[in-house]
Amino acid sequence: MRTPTHIRSLVASALTGALLLSACGGDADSDDGSASEPGSSDTAFPATVEGIYGDVTIEERPERVVALNPHHAEMLDALGVQPVAVGADEQQIEATTPWLVDVFETVDGSLFENNETNLEQVASYDPDLIVGYGSYQLLEEIYGQAQDIATTFPGLAEGAPNPPWQETLRALAMLTGTDAEPVIDEVDAACEEAREAIPQWQGRTYQLVGTVAENIKWGNGTALECFGLVPAGNQNNDNDGSGISYENLDELDADVLVIWDAVDREEQITADPRYASLPSVANESVVWLPAASPIAYATNSVGGPRTFEFLIDELLPSLESTTPAS
Repeated sequence: MRTPTHIRSLVASALTGALLLSACGGDADSDDGSASEPGSSDTAFPATVEGIYGDVTIEERPERVVALNPHHAEMLDALGVQPVAVGADEQQIEATTPWLVDVFETVDGSLFENNETNLEQVASYDPDLIVGYGSYQLLEEIYGQAQDIATTFPGLAEGAPNPPWQETLRALAMLTGTDAEPVIDEVDAACEEAREAIPQWQGRTYQLVGTVAENIKWGNGTALECFGLVPAGNQNNDNDGSGISYENLDELDADVLVIWDAVDREEQITADPRYASLPSVANESVVWLPAASPIAYATNSVGGPRTFEFLIDELLPSLESTTPAS
């Protein structure tokens, strides 16, 4: 049994139509000037947050912030802080985070090359704050070297390596003297509006997984809770590499199933006789994501209102048009 046509079309549109969405979002933000002037808060300097490798303290409000990835750069943008450089290139942003096209003044793919953070290039921007990491997590050795350049925030200790996006946003707000709460409130309001549109899915379960060679790996699906969905009992949102074997396909028993098919296993999985019996198949709520999928990146790396705007616009129509079978 194949993926329902209306959902497959929806996923395809994520790759081809999302550029229009992000372009409109960028224009709206530039009109109000919020991306150019950091918002004030009651933050007193020096400010300290607990990072992965210990306390991160900055003595005064930073004026030149380098973000090593688009994920943290989006958070800075939401706080009204324009990074002096973002560790990405235009092609990467278009392919994985199209909602961020034309948001940043300077993107520089050479900040992260050959799976290594290019500290010499980072230093060339004369930053007073470095945030994020070039890969999954900033290695402690690289962190120490980055600290010699400027105060460096490698990510939060609590919940590492996958802390709630709201807590990371609050930490960045502390370090930049801005206010995270209006941003969080904006996302909460958008999610509440989405939930009101799909009462039939409230409290229903989700699973988000990705195919890899050896098994089906759990992904971080917490962004799906924006729609009123709750994690299935075995859903693991920790991004710790755990998963289930292909032989245990029937353990994918959530009401909504999102599969990031990174190694092209759709034909194998859908040919398994147990696939047709999955609740999500009966609900017509299986979402297959291709290997290069902005939706997969969005669910795993929430950065703020722009990410949620993209997810809501892309996924809400399919949920509105379907009803759980039981």
